[in-house]
Amino acid sequence: MRALVLAASALMLAAFGAEQAAAQPAACPADWRAAGMADGAERGAMREYQQACAMNVAAYEAGFDEGLRSFCAPASAFRLGRESGAEFRGECPIDLADGFVQAYEQGARARAAAAALSEAETSLTELLRDQRDVQRNLRNAAHRHRGGSQQANEAQQAAIDGVRARDAQLGGAIRRVQDAIASIRQQIADLRAEIGDRYGAW
Repeated sequence: MRALVLAASALMLAAFGAEQAAAQPAACPADWRAAGMADGAERGAMREYQQACAMNVAAYEAGFDEGLRSFCAPASAFRLGRESGAEFRGECPIDLADGFVQAYEQGARARAAAAALSEAETSLTELLRDQRDVQRNLRNAAHRHRGGSQQANEAQQAAIDGVRARDAQLGGAIRRVQDAIASIRQQIADLRAEIGDRYGAW
């Protein structure tokens, strides 16, 4: 029917196939070529239609082959890897297979870096909030540390030392996360330099 090869065994992933299996059979289209083209371009996989449909197999497959070439184009593969993380379980034409794999992997790298940056920035926000709370507690404890018995002063000083230790701990954690954020941003910049505008703006 078509000269197709698997894009890559690494892309034979379960979630995309499970999503297809869970979908209900589609209604009968009026234009089988257009339906095949849409399934190829949007899904990269043939859709299950209701048994009552009188499918024009030749028209559907011709449309599907045409749509699949659009789906397997590098820009589409990059977008699939970067934006949705959807897992492709289909096949790409042999002349597009290598480009699909490369673009998908680059998109997946971009997606992973963006997720790592978001996670690190969230951690930094939380650490800075904790640091503000600790430093406020430290100021309050220092304000209360006036007069009183020697025993009370020693206990208060111990509490202050504990808060200071926590403040120092948070400061170290903040610096590490800031370094991680700078490193991730550099990775993203390097990836942008590597890819350029090959797949369009991203």
